[in-house]
Amino acid sequence: MTSTARTIKFNVGGTHYEVSKSLLENLKGSMLERSASKVWNEGGNEEFIEGNGHRFQYVLDFMRHGKITLPNSDSSDAFLTEMEYYGIECNIERVNKCGDISLSHLMSKITNILSSLEYDKYAAMITHNIMSRYCEES
Repeated sequence: MTSTARTIKFNVGGTHYEVSKSLLENLKGSMLERSASKVWNEGGNEEFIEGNGHRFQYVLDFMRHGKITLPNSDSSDAFLTEMEYYGIECNIERVNKCGDISLSHLMSKITNILSSLEYDKYAAMITHNIMSRYCEES
């Protein structure tokens, strides 16, 4: 790779990505920032990373936007573990699931609505628990 290259090619667990150096250089001290440096990537070849190729797309989205909304099929814990592997700081408050609204906020609203309708509080609690389990499994 020459020093004028603007992108770095990654093979993450068999999935290929091409990422701008400028995006990687924003993450000082991360594994990905080091891979963008001339010192670590002098050969210019595609860098192989032993990671989850599917989840890497979410890592890149987080790097671009500073937050992420994961589909129900992906675990927040697995995403945070992946971020830790790459040396990127991320807290759970920047990771959303089940669409744009946080799950806990949605469940709280539904529970409050059911309670205000004098819906049996025990039934509201059961509904809350079922929703929690559904979103965890999705």
